[in-house]
Amino acid sequence: MKQWFQKIERFLLLFFLAAIPFQARIILYSSSWYFNEYISFALYGTDLLLAVILILWLWQKKGSFVWPAWSSVVLTLFVLVAGLSLIGALEPKIGWYRFGKLAEGVLLYFYMRHRSSEVASPAAMLMAIGLGGVFQAGLGIVQFIRQADINLQYLGESVLRPNMRGVAVFYNEAGEKVMRAYGTTPHPNILATYLLFCLGSLYILYVRYGKRVRERMWHIAYAIILFGFFATFSRTVILAWVLLVSAGIIFWLWRYRGDLKKLWRMALTTVAIGGLFAVLFWGDIVGRLTIAPTDETIVLRQYYNLQALHSHQKISLGLGIGNFVPWLMKYQSGLPRELYQPAHNIYLLIYAELGILGIILFISWLALIVINFFRAAKLDLERLIIAGMFTSLIFIGVFDHFFWTLQQGILMWWGIAGLVAHYGKSR
Repeated sequence: MKQWFQKIERFLLLFFLAAIPFQARIILYSSSWYFNEYISFALYGTDLLLAVILILWLWQKKGSFVWPAWSSVVLTLFVLVAGLSLIGALEPKIGWYRFGKLAEGVLLYFYMRHRSSEVASPAAMLMAIGLGGVFQAGLGIVQFIRQADINLQYLGESVLRPNMRGVAVFYNEAGEKVMRAYGTTPHPNILATYLLFCLGSLYILYVRYGKRVRERMWHIAYAIILFGFFATFSRTVILAWVLLVSAGIIFWLWRYRGDLKKLWRMALTTVAIGGLFAVLFWGDIVGRLTIAPTDETIVLRQYYNLQALHSHQKISLGLGIGNFVPWLMKYQSGLPRELYQPAHNIYLLIYAELGILGIILFISWLALIVINFFRAAKLDLERLIIAGMFTSLIFIGVFDHFFWTLQQGILMWWGIAGLVAHYGKSR
C-alpha cells in the first residue's frame, strides 16, 4: 500500500509541475458587480492537486522532531504577521483568501524543501517541467501567430483578441496592435517566467543528464520553448534570461574548458531560433523595444509604486494582506476600473500590505536561504542555474506583482524557493 501511495504522489507531483500555468478554476466570490482579479477569489485545479500531494505527504510522514532552521523560523513569523495584518482590513474576506494563498505557497515551499527529492528524481521533475513548457510555448506560438485564443478555456486560456480591453498588446514599427503570447496563464509575463524555468530545466538536463536525454529531442523541445519565450515579448524576463545565460556560459568556459561541443551545439540552436524570430518579426521587436517616458506601462508602474510608498501605514501592520487594491479603490475612486491593480513591485506591495515588520521579515528570510544555499555546497553548473533562476525571480519581482497576487506566480515563487532551500537545508 505504501508503494502505491508513493507512486500516486510521484505522478501527481510531476503532473503538478507541468500544470502550474493552467488557470482552470471556479470563481467563488467577487466583491464587485464587475470582475476584478484582485478583489475576488477562486478554487484552482492546481489547488486541488497540491492539496492531495500534501495530504499524501502528511499521511506517509514519519520521524522525530527536528528543530527548524532559522530561515523556517523567520518564515513562520512572516506568516503570523500576515495574519495579524488583517486586523482592521477594509476587505477581510479578500484578506483571508490571500492569507490562505500565502499559507498554500509556504506549504509548497516546505514540500519542495523536505520531500520532493524523496518522491521523484531531479531528472524526472526537470523533464516534467520541460514537457509543460513545450505545451505552453506551442500554445503561445499559435496564439501569437493567430492573434487570438484557440478556445482552450477549460484549461484556463483567456479569451484573447488584440482589440479587447485588458489584453496585453503593443504597437509594432508599422503602428499595428500586436497581441503577446499568453499560453494558459493570465498574462504574458507569467508565461515568460514559467518558460524561463523550463529553459533553466532544459539547461540542467543538457549538462548533467545528457546521456539519458536524446539530444535531438532536447534541441526540438528547446527550440519550441525558446521561440514561445520570445513570443511573450516580456522585456524584463527576457533580460533576466540573457543575464542568466551569460553567467552560465562564463561559468562553463571557466569550469568545463574541455567540453565545448555541447556548448557550441546549444549556442547554435539559440542563435538559429533567435535569428529566425528576428527575421520574421523584426518590426514587432523594434516596436516593443521602443520605450517612451510616457509609455503607459512605465507611468502606471510609477503610480502604483508611489501609492504603495504613501499608503500611510509605515509603522503599523499595513493595509492587510490582499487589501492594497480595495484601499486604492476607496481612496483613489476616480480611476477607470481596469486600473485598480496591485503595486507592480512585490517588495513595495508587501510593505504596503504587511507594514515595515512584514517586509523586514520577508527580506530576512530571502537573505537567509540565499546565504545558506551558497554556504552549503560547492557551486557547480546545476546549482548556478538554480541560483540564477531564483535570482531572476527576485529581479522580476522589482517590476511585477504576480509572485504575490496570482496563482501561477505564487506557485512558481514558493516552488523554486523551496528548491533553493533544499540545497542549503543543512543550515
